[in-house]
Amino acid sequence: MTNRCINEKNADRLEKIFPFLAEKGHIISIVGAGGKTTLMYFLAEQYAGRGHNTLVTTTAHILRPARFEAENAEEIRRLWQKGRYAVIGRKSSDNKLTAPENIGEYISMADSVIIEADGAKTLSFKAPESHEPAIYPKSDIAIGSAGLDALGRRLKDACFRAERAAELLGCDEEHIITAEDIALMLSSYEGQRKNTEGMRYYALLNKCDNEDLLKDALYIKELLNKNGVSDVIISALKEGKFYE
Repeated sequence: MTNRCINEKNADRLEKIFPFLAEKGHIISIVGAGGKTTLMYFLAEQYAGRGHNTLVTTTAHILRPARFEAENAEEIRRLWQKGRYAVIGRKSSDNKLTAPENIGEYISMADSVIIEADGAKTLSFKAPESHEPAIYPKSDIAIGSAGLDALGRRLKDACFRAERAAELLGCDEEHIITAEDIALMLSSYEGQRKNTEGMRYYALLNKCDNEDLLKDALYIKELLNKNGVSDVIISALKEGKFYE
């Protein structure tokens, strides 16, 4: 792996990082913390730009989108005819969307589906509780995300479900998050790989905003590879940057 940074406009090279972008028929569930929503819309833009009828939805909770929200199948098709992706969910009282009724019917309409299947309250690190994540059972790809800005911070400050994370890591909530912690959470079947058996799994190391964090990310990638996770993506999603 070289430390070359690419951006979202390099379509061919992006398909080396996300090979499934060149293919139709995938249902992708995104879990963890530190970049799920940004990644979801990034992938939706990429798929729509390749001419896919692309659906964005949730099995958890997401903020209502600023654009391309649909309320029924007719509105979904109208957005697709314009070359856009469509976002669908059931409106809740807190300006969020939850899983739509008849989610399977909407998914069956689409060429490509991206689902936010977990919540993290905008924090950068996450440990799943017993009822999490809510991965759609027909998903064939799962992406577990963590934000590199959690490094060096206390669990109780940077981690959603800090008490559960402390149990998994064998520490207390005052513990300072390390590279080893992130690698363990992203590779563990009690962490971000929970409920992903049989799916192709990618680990996303997001918020790689400077050279020091890139060094940390490369070290975490090595640890993940040793733990059996071969597909690791290093990104600064808000800047549209990836490292190959």
